[in-house]
Amino acid sequence: MPIRQDTLRRRWLAANNYAPSTVKTYSETLMAFERRYPIHAERVRPEHLVDYLTTDGSGEGTRRAPSTLDRQRTVLRVFWRWVKREGYVKLDPSEGLEELHLGRGERRPGRWLTRDEARRLLDACEQGDQGQRDRTLMLTALLTGLRRSELVGLIWREVDLGQGRVTVKGKGGKLATIGLPEQARHALMGWRETIAARQGRKAPGPNQPVFPTGRKHGGLNNSTEDYVFDWNTPLTPWTVRKIIARRAEDAGVGTVATHDLRRSFAGFLDEDGTDLKGIQAALRHSSPDVTARCYLDRSPRRALDATANLRL
Repeated sequence: MPIRQDTLRRRWLAANNYAPSTVKTYSETLMAFERRYPIHAERVRPEHLVDYLTTDGSGEGTRRAPSTLDRQRTVLRVFWRWVKREGYVKLDPSEGLEELHLGRGERRPGRWLTRDEARRLLDACEQGDQGQRDRTLMLTALLTGLRRSELVGLIWREVDLGQGRVTVKGKGGKLATIGLPEQARHALMGWRETIAARQGRKAPGPNQPVFPTGRKHGGLNNSTEDYVFDWNTPLTPWTVRKIIARRAEDAGVGTVATHDLRRSFAGFLDEDGTDLKGIQAALRHSSPDVTARCYLDRSPRRALDATANLRL
């Protein structure tokens, strides 16, 4: 029977006579992991632990100090070994974690896609349901600036294709209404029709995820390999990251992280002449300084455009 990570965390802490300060430290690490991967314990995999320790959650390197990372690795190893020993999971996802190099993380420089690179990324999606899902996912991200957590958490009840908008719960649990450009709206309409047809319904259920997960099935003994969807289970943030990385490799556009699509969204608005206040509103930042410093000022296209027509 599936069991939640937070349930196991409480049982683990209750089973050990740790000092209050130790309980606080251990709880902070495990709760942070649970927030990034809100999945049942048996679905936790080694790559989830590696991702937690080496990135900041958006595909970029972490800035946590090596001593902090070592402490967090120890907490994860001790906890998951206990979970395995108590029989809650069959495999210990922390095995091999001690061999992971945890030097001081260097943040990966942000990536801003050109419109040509974005189109190539979308065109890398093959025909068929899996390709349609991946293309719709990336197109929605590129044209709305939704964060990875917002994409995986989106359900059909929150999508108003008639009015061309979606409602999401962003950082801090804040509700926001996001406009859908026509291109994204048409892609979502087509994807909704595909889901409804595959389920033999007029429309997907209101609480079904917009971007469901799936798995490959078959392919053995020369049988056909199919991609089978689980229409009621959303993609995980880790899977979204893998989808974008694979599509970027197929498109030949280099390394692309999930958050690069949000950066590119800001860059496209900047290219089209949207002022800072408008881009800030589209990104839902509380301060224009964050928008300018993190999403505009570091964009290499700005520097290139500034010097393109320079003459002596």
